[in-house]
Amino acid sequence: LGWGLTQRDARVTSFGPAAKRQHLRSFILEKIKQPVTLVGASYGANVALDLAIQYPDLVSRLILINAPTYIDGLPFVGARKLPKI
Repeated sequence: LGWGLTQRDARVTSFGPAAKRQHLRSFILEKIKQPVTLVGASYGANVALDLAIQYPDLVSRLILINAPTYIDGLPFVGARKLPKI
């Protein structure tokens, strides 16, 4: 998706949470092929949490570091009950 200092791929039109979640999901399914220990720091913690909520079968353990708990400017945690994974 062109995160960090990587060049932006012209084919990518969205950098929102759904695109990041789908990118990470595809990577896990295509390359790792088993549930993962997912570690997210700062904004990456929101991406990790979002993936774990939407696809709990892909995440065996979730580690959040300095999670801001906001995504797209809206409160993320507490907006819905989080499942135990």
